Amino acid sequence: MSNVPNFIQQMLNLLENISILDKIFIFAILIGFLMLAFSLLINPKIVANLKSEKVPKPLQNFPVHQTNPDSYLATKSKLDRFLDLLVADEENIELQLNQSDLNNLYTKGIQIDKYKPGRYFYYSIQEKFIRELMLEWPVIIGLTSFKTREKTIYFEDLNQRNQVVYSSKMIKDVVSTIPLSKSGLMLFLFGASRSPALVPNKSSANVEYQRAIILINKLKSVEIKNHYLILKA
Repeated sequence: MSNVPNFIQQMLNLLENISILDKIFIFAILIGFLMLAFSLLINPKIVANLKSEKVPKPLQNFPVHQTNPDSYLATKSKLDRFLDLLVADEENIELQLNQSDLNNLYTKGIQIDKYKPGRYFYYSIQEKFIRELMLEWPVIIGLTSFKTREKTIYFEDLNQRNQVVYSSKMIKDVVSTIPLSKSGLMLFLFGASRSPALVPNKSSANVEYQRAIILINKLKSVEIKNHYLILKA
């Protein structure tokens, strides 16, 4: 037992001899381990609660789109026709997507089970903006086992303006304006990625990404009107 105080004293002496940056680095590692340990304790409890039908509110309140393969194929056919016309440089063409269309494209006609761990999206189109809801669970490192995010999407002069609100009070709300070529939603619709959460970059550009950028640049206007996302070229 007498070795314990000596060990603590040695550790204190060691901390005195290292730089401020090293102390910050060690502190960050300790915080990370504590958050990981907390998550490892909480996540099994969440799963156990689900099995006993005790559903947490963030999961219970998250909306799920009701869809089927036929609905998805109808939406995909409408989108594919518009993209084919863009490739052919047709003029005066228009695509209108409603809330159901956006969710059909995301779910690909599969009825999502939100009670299985994963990351899920849901879209609603308001009068002048799109609301994108995101739920992810379980979170491996964090103070809670759930992560939620609400993004409000506006389109202005071929740019996308985002207002992002996170569930965690530790993360500030974010407001940003980006070109359509960097919009996760637009790149997803134009076939550059498999999910709105995956935004390709130039270093990982593939044929689908290059095609999407070329077609996005052909758009003349993007607007939200009467609860429809309207693309014109």
